[in-house]
This record gives sequence, structure tokens and C-alpha cells, in this order.
Amino acid sequence: MKIIGSFLFIDLLSIFLILRIIYIALKEGLISEGIKVIGSWCALFFSLQYYPLLLGGFKSKILKREYLDFFSFFIIFGGSLLFFSLLRRIITTFVKRQNNTLIENVASFLLGVIRAGILLSAFVFSFSLLPPKENIFRGSLSLKAFYRLAPRIYLYSFGVYKKLYPQAKLNKEVGRNYEVKGDLSRSNQKGD
Repeated sequence: MKIIGSFLFIDLLSIFLILRIIYIALKEGLISEGIKVIGSWCALFFSLQYYPLLLGGFKSKILKREYLDFFSFFIIFGGSLLFFSLLRRIITTFVKRQNNTLIENVASFLLGVIRAGILLSAFVFSFSLLPPKENIFRGSLSLKAFYRLAPRIYLYSFGVYKKLYPQAKLNKEVGRNYEVKGDLSRSNQKGD
């Protein structure tokens, strides 16, 4: 009964998004969905790595730092997704392939689930950059299910990125946000 009580409208939108992404993954095929997953993964990594830098030097009397971080995150995330979308269109014009076998359908389904998880975790994390009262995911099941995924993907990806680019520095704000919010969510679960 506790689950039904904490089910919000944003959770319905999250379920709709997951189902829509899975449907598109099954419809478009393995190659297209594979590129989308790689693009979503890279978009999440680069937006988490560089969001404090994009608008970090921008000073505003109207917008607080939290809003600048939020907009920076979405600018980088959207730009990265756009780049991979164009790349996918170029590749799929030369390589057209629909799923024909059960294995390809299962693989497309799994890639769709992965992409849905990445996208939802990106949305949940980005809204957590805003002040708590303005976070549309606050108190939702989506927050509990997807919040910790984005920082985990980032921390794992940073290990790979560090090998390719040794002078790279970890975005400590992501780690700090991950630890603080994780501690808060654990204490809320114990207090419930």
C-alpha cells in the first residue's frame, strides 16, 4: 500500500516513457537502438562531466547557481543527443536492418530498457540540481528507482575516460551530490 501512496503523476510519465522507448527499440532495430544507447550513455557522461563549466562563469542576479547548472546540463545533454541522432541517421541510411530473429528482438528490447534507464536517470538527476521544492521528481518512485543510476554510470565511465585522457578531473559535484542525496534517501527510507 505504501507504493500506491507514493505513486505520482511523474511516475506515470516515466512508465509511459519507458514503454515508448521499448516500443521504438523493437520497431527500429538493433543497429539503430545500439547507436541510441551509446549516444545516451555519452550524453549523460559529458553532461555530468562538464555541466558546472558551461555556465559556471556566468553571473546572474536573476538565476541562481542551481538553475544555471540545470540549464547547462540540458544544453550539453541535448547537444550530445542531437550529435548522435545525426550520426545514427547517417549510419542507418547506409545500413538498413530490421529485426528478423527472436535474438535480435530480445537484444533490441534490452537495449531499449537500458536507454530508458539512462534517459530517466538523466532527467531525475538533472532535476535534483534544482532547489528541492522545484524538483518535480521529489517523493516519486522514479526518484527512488533512477536517481543513483546516473552518478554510477558517470563514475564508471570516468574510469574509462581517465585512461584515454589522463589529465581529466572528476566532477566532484556529482560525487558529492550522489553521496549527500544517497544518504538522505537512505535516512528517509529508515524513517518511513
